Amino acid sequence: MVTERLRSGWSPASIAGRLPQLVPDDQACRDPRFLDERPAEVERRARKNGTTAVATLVERTSRFLILVPLTGRDSLSVTDAVIAVTDGLPRPFADR
Repeated sequence: MVTERLRSGWSPASIAGRLPQLVPDDQACRDPRFLDERPAEVERRARKNGTTAVATLVERTSRFLILVPLTGRDSLSVTDAVIAVTDGLPRPFADR
């Protein structure tokens, strides 16, 4: 349902605002939960103790987001990961 509405021109904010009415029985579409209301299963999940990292690339106009999983936090690791994930993207019109 979300994908269909995005393709038909709805904004993510509009979709999020309408989800409680569109899918009233879906608990995930209701009011956000506070951290202390999280299910017990969340506490049982494995934690990485700060050993994982992700870079975020956001295009300002469209708010297009790319999450880049990182193998390290040094500049070479970040540079290599960003180049790898953006390599298949279309080039901007100004560069053509």
